[in-house]
Order: sequence, then C-alpha cells, then structure tokens
Amino acid sequence: MADTEKMKQTQQKELDEMNLIIAKTEEEQNQADVKALELHYQNMLGEVEKTLRGRRLNKVAVRSLTESINALENEGMFAAM
Repeated sequence: MADTEKMKQTQQKELDEMNLIIAKTEEEQNQADVKALELHYQNMLGEVEKTLRGRRLNKVAVRSLTESINALENEGMFAAM
C-alpha cells in the first residue's frame, strides 16, 4: 500500500513537472509569436507612414503646379482648355 502511494506521489510530481515544462514552452512560443506580430505591424506601420508621406508630397506638388498654372494664366502666357 505504501508502494502504491509512493508511486502515485512520484507520478504526480512528474506530471506537475511536465505541466510546468509545457507551460514554459507555451509561454516562450507566445513570446516569439508576439515578437513576430510586433515586427509585422511595425513593417505595416512603416508602409502606411510612407504612403502618407507620398500623399502629402503629391498634395504639395499638385498645389504648386496649380499655383504655377494660375500664375501663367494671369500673365496671359498660357490658356487652359
């Protein structure tokens, strides 16, 4: 009977150790997944920022071109159709 109880305790201890190892492995995997997601979203954010900068530059270019056309029209050198 004492042997059975000792085996039960040993098995429970091994089970607890395995559960700790599994939990640690899952935590490490979760951390790796979080890091991968952070990198992915940082790259996406960089692309969004690049797009927004491009749009701002386009707006500035359009505004500048419009102002140049208006100036030429006012000087009578250019007639827009």
